[in-house]
Formats: sequence, C-alpha cells, structure tokens
Amino acid sequence: MNSAAPNVLDAGLPTFDYGFTATPHDVLDDVRTAQSRAPIAIGPLGPEILS
Repeated sequence: MNSAAPNVLDAGLPTFDYGFTATPHDVLDDVRTAQSRAPIAIGPLGPEILS
C-alpha cells in the first residue's frame, strides 16, 4: 500500500544551517530571513518552528 501523505521535506520550506555551538545571536539573522518566508524552516536537525 502506498501512502499519499505529504512530506514536510518536500514542502519548499526555507532552509538554514548553523553549527551546534552557535548561539541564538549567531543565527538570528538567518532565522529572521527564514521566518519572513514561512513559520517553519528546515534546519540542520530537521523542521524547526520559527513562529
């Protein structure tokens, strides 16, 4: 049986990347840019809720 469930990784969400030692201050500009496009973005660990 095939599933027709949507996949969040195929949704065209904005993406951003940061190192695991980054502080919130380090990624703030990237998060704001992604947040201006969608309330969810794909980060290094998967989907992240931004607002």
